Amino acid sequence: MVTRGQSSKVVTARQRVGAHRCGGEQRSAPEPLRAEPAWCGRLRAAIEAVDATVASSVLPAEAPPAAVAAVDSWLRDVRKRFWE
Repeated sequence: MVTRGQSSKVVTARQRVGAHRCGGEQRSAPEPLRAEPAWCGRLRAAIEAVDATVASSVLPAEAPPAAVAAVDSWLRDVRKRFWE
Protein backbone atom coordinates (compact mmCIF):
# COMPACT_ATOMS: atom_id res chain seq x y z
CA MET A 1 0.00 0.00 0.00
CA VAL A 2 1.32 3.40 -0.95
CA THR A 3 0.04 6.67 0.50
CA ARG A 4 1.09 10.28 0.26
CA GLY A 5 2.46 11.84 3.43
CA GLN A 6 2.09 15.45 4.54
CA SER A 7 5.19 16.42 2.57
CA SER A 8 3.57 14.89 -0.57
CA LYS A 9 6.36 12.32 -0.70
CA VAL A 10 5.28 8.74 -1.38
CA VAL A 11 5.22 6.71 1.85
CA THR A 12 4.93 2.93 1.73
CA ALA A 13 3.55 0.64 4.42
CA ARG A 14 7.07 -0.73 4.93
CA GLN A 15 8.37 2.78 5.57
CA ARG A 16 5.64 3.42 8.14
CA VAL A 17 6.59 0.20 9.97
CA GLY A 18 10.27 1.12 9.76
CA ALA A 19 9.58 4.61 11.08
CA HIS A 20 7.72 3.21 14.06
CA ARG A 21 10.29 0.58 14.89
CA CYS A 22 13.28 2.84 14.28
CA GLY A 23 12.23 5.82 16.37
CA GLY A 24 10.59 7.76 13.54
CA GLU A 25 7.61 10.08 13.84
CA GLN A 26 4.76 7.60 13.38
CA ARG A 27 3.72 5.70 16.48
CA SER A 28 0.69 3.54 15.79
CA ALA A 29 1.64 0.52 17.92
CA PRO A 30 0.56 0.44 21.57
CA GLU A 31 4.10 0.55 22.98
CA PRO A 32 7.13 2.05 21.24
CA LEU A 33 10.34 0.04 21.43
CA ARG A 34 12.71 1.23 24.13
CA ALA A 35 15.99 0.61 22.29
CA GLU A 36 16.53 1.00 18.57
CA PRO A 37 17.20 -2.39 16.95
CA ALA A 38 20.56 -2.81 15.19
CA TRP A 39 18.97 -3.10 11.74
CA CYS A 40 17.35 0.36 11.90
CA GLY A 41 20.35 2.20 10.50
CA ARG A 42 20.46 -0.07 7.46
CA LEU A 43 16.69 0.29 6.95
CA ARG A 44 16.93 4.08 7.13
CA ALA A 45 19.80 4.06 4.62
CA ALA A 46 17.82 1.85 2.22
CA ILE A 47 14.74 4.10 2.45
CA GLU A 48 16.87 7.20 1.90
CA ALA A 49 18.50 5.57 -1.16
CA VAL A 50 15.08 4.81 -2.65
CA ASP A 51 13.83 8.32 -1.89
CA ALA A 52 16.91 9.85 -3.52
CA THR A 53 16.48 7.90 -6.76
CA VAL A 54 12.68 7.77 -7.13
CA ALA A 55 12.62 10.72 -9.55
CA SER A 56 14.97 8.96 -11.98
CA SER A 57 13.30 5.54 -11.70
CA VAL A 58 12.17 3.86 -14.91
CA LEU A 59 9.34 2.17 -13.02
CA PRO A 60 5.85 3.66 -13.36
CA ALA A 61 4.29 5.30 -10.29
CA GLU A 62 1.40 2.82 -10.45
CA ALA A 63 1.54 -0.81 -11.60
CA PRO A 64 -0.49 -1.60 -14.72
CA PRO A 65 -3.74 -3.43 -13.87
CA ALA A 66 -2.70 -6.43 -15.98
CA ALA A 67 0.52 -6.78 -13.96
CA VAL A 68 -1.39 -6.59 -10.67
CA ALA A 69 -3.82 -9.27 -11.91
CA ALA A 70 -0.91 -11.52 -13.00
CA VAL A 71 0.83 -11.25 -9.62
CA ASP A 72 -2.45 -11.86 -7.79
CA SER A 73 -3.13 -14.97 -9.89
CA TRP A 74 0.40 -16.28 -9.30
CA LEU A 75 0.17 -15.69 -5.54
CA ARG A 76 -3.18 -17.47 -5.32
CA ASP A 77 -1.73 -20.42 -7.25
CA VAL A 78 1.27 -20.62 -4.90
CA ARG A 79 -1.02 -20.53 -1.86
CA LYS A 80 -3.19 -23.32 -3.26
CA ARG A 81 -0.20 -25.52 -4.07
CA PHE A 82 1.66 -25.09 -0.78
CA TRP A 83 -0.90 -24.21 1.92
CA GLU A 84 -4.14 -25.96 1.09
